Amino acid sequence: MNVLYDRTVMQRRAQGVIPERGMRHEAFETLATAIPCSIQQLKARRDTGYAEDDTRAEQWQVFIARCHAGEFARNDLLVDDLDRELRVEAAYPTPLGWQLLASTWTIGSRR
Repeated sequence: MNVLYDRTVMQRRAQGVIPERGMRHEAFETLATAIPCSIQQLKARRDTGYAEDDTRAEQWQVFIARCHAGEFARNDLLVDDLDRELRVEAAYPTPLGWQLLASTWTIGSRR
């Protein structure tokens, strides 16, 4: 770990299908583990007190260190070191590494 990239994520990708909520973990292939990154929250979930109004997922900005040689794509699943699941909405390569826009997402059973 270093000061700029103080977190780690695991990268997973659904094989042959577009991922949907409720899919089992077996449908995802692990592409990389222990990827150094920095995770920053962009938007918090809107809390109105009514379940039907709670429609927005939390949004996160994930910065991946340049030392990671892999590629990222829309719909990749990132599992962070706190066991949160983030779905990649957009992936931008930069001279310093990758900049990812992700949202909180939960897939199915971990059994």
